[in-house]
Amino acid sequence: MTEIRFIFNVPQKLPYACRLVRKNFMQQHRLAVLAEAEVLLRLDQMLWNMNPVDFVAHALCLDDAPESTTAHDDAWSRIHLLTQPDRAGHTDALLNLLPAVPAGFERFQVLYELVARDDDADRHNARQRWRHYQQSGCTISSHDLLADPAL
Repeated sequence: MTEIRFIFNVPQKLPYACRLVRKNFMQQHRLAVLAEAEVLLRLDQMLWNMNPVDFVAHALCLDDAPESTTAHDDAWSRIHLLTQPDRAGHTDALLNLLPAVPAGFERFQVLYELVARDDDADRHNARQRWRHYQQSGCTISSHDLLADPAL
C-alpha cells in the first residue's frame, strides 16, 4: 500500500521541491516528480542552478518534446521530471505537483504531496486529494512546516 506524505505550509513549492528531490537523491531513492511541463521546466532550471556540491543528476521527460526520454530508457538518473506518471519506470517515490490525484499512484511506495502556505486553491485541492487517498485506504502522514521546518 502506498504511504502518502503530506507536507503543509510550504512557503514556496518549487524551492522546497528541489530540497526534497535532493534529499531523495542523496538517500539514493528513485523519485519521479509529476507536474505540468511549464513547472517541470522551471524546476529543471532550478536543479541545474543549484550549488555544485548540491548537484542532482536528473532527467527531464516531457511528452511533447522529441528529445525527451522516458525513465525506462534513462537508467543513469534516479530522478525523473515527468508529465505522465506511467513514464516513471521502476521508481520508489512520486512527488506530485499537480492539483489532482495522479493516475496510478498506487504503484509507488511513497507519494509526496506539497501544500502551499498562502494558496487557498492549493489547500482546497489538497483536501480533495487527502479524501481520495483516505477513501482508498492509504496510510497518510502529515508534516506541518510551521511547527517543524526541519523536514
